[in-house]
Amino acid sequence: WSLREKTGTAGTADAAPGPASAAAAIPAGALPSDLRAHMHAIEGGLLRQALRQHGHHQKRTARALGLSYDQLRHLLRKHDDGRTEDGAA
Repeated sequence: WSLREKTGTAGTADAAPGPASAAAAIPAGALPSDLRAHMHAIEGGLLRQALRQHGHHQKRTARALGLSYDQLRHLLRKHDDGRTEDGAA
């Protein structure tokens, strides 16, 4: 996902909604009721965003995230919940 796709203008992922949308679902000042599930959702969103930004090339994605290829593969297996690339179940 990129800002350009949404608005037709160049931008960075920092300015675009994405994995933080899980955090945005919690009102300001409130705490998530299940921290582990909340962190899992944020981590999974970041992984999906990074994969899209790097054309689903796992070695480049791992390098961009500061992970080894094996670490990225472990996280991808951890987050494999039957979703398709676009996040639909």
